[in-house]
Amino acid sequence: MSRSGALSFSGQLLYIRQIAPFPARFVDVAADWGESCAARTGIVVRVDVQGPDARDVYHTHLDFYAIYVVRRGRGIHVLDGVPSGVSRGDVFAMAAGATHAYSQHEDLVLDALYFLPEALAENLETLSATPGFPPVLTGAGPGSRKWLHLDPAAYSAVRVQFEELRREWASGAPEGRLLTEALFLRLLVSLCRGSQQALSTPGGKRDSAELAVSDAVRLLDEGYAGALRIADVARQVGLCPDRLTEVFTGVMGRSPRDYLRYVRIEHAKLLLGRTGLPLADVAIRTGFADAPHLVRTFRTQVGKTPGAYRAESL
Repeated sequence: MSRSGALSFSGQLLYIRQIAPFPARFVDVAADWGESCAARTGIVVRVDVQGPDARDVYHTHLDFYAIYVVRRGRGIHVLDGVPSGVSRGDVFAMAAGATHAYSQHEDLVLDALYFLPEALAENLETLSATPGFPPVLTGAGPGSRKWLHLDPAAYSAVRVQFEELRREWASGAPEGRLLTEALFLRLLVSLCRGSQQALSTPGGKRDSAELAVSDAVRLLDEGYAGALRIADVARQVGLCPDRLTEVFTGVMGRSPRDYLRYVRIEHAKLLLGRTGLPLADVAIRTGFADAPHLVRTFRTQVGKTPGAYRAESL
């Protein structure tokens, strides 16, 4: 079964063909992860372990919001059709209606927080006025996306908060509901403050190599369609190219150059499978010099030509 939609590349909306993802409703998630707790609070708190059988399984959160904090591992998170690298400390905010899947992941474990809009209703006005609160969680503003990256110290604090929230949520004690609601709000505010702290220290040499890698991933994810040079990325994150390659490979499992090539190929796959654009246009939109360059790289990385991949995707 297929449906149609709009896919944005370099600011342009394209008409696409898209396979319908698996629908996920809050009531189904609650049944799997503590129905009574969820019924009391409108919240589900869980550890999300992404095994090999969960790769490329697309699903849509029909009626609930989600926040994911990467606990360990690495991989690719495809969120509303846009792939981006993930590593420990990355935080994603997802609106109801968002579609996502994980791909090429290794030992990927996330802390997951699912909640109905009613869980925010009483405090939505205050949260919306809180600096750093993502508009996507209010049902307005930009789409679902990576919210922020937590440095090691901030990640450790958020991890503790998640554990406290999960214990109270699952306790079943009469006072557990009150503590769950309070700890839920504390976690949201802590993440807001973390995003503001990250914005207050842009550029320059970073205290943490992990933060530099996160910045590099963001630059590669956003700049893949242009003539992006790894040396320029290294300069923007305050590292020399060799040092960036070293720390990036240690965190992501591949070099910055390999990661950029992967992101370009994944975006090319999206266009090949969901649009009728000529091959030359696909190449230009995904950072390749021309169609022959795309064909050579695609065949090496995917094991088939772009034309063959498109024929199989129809």
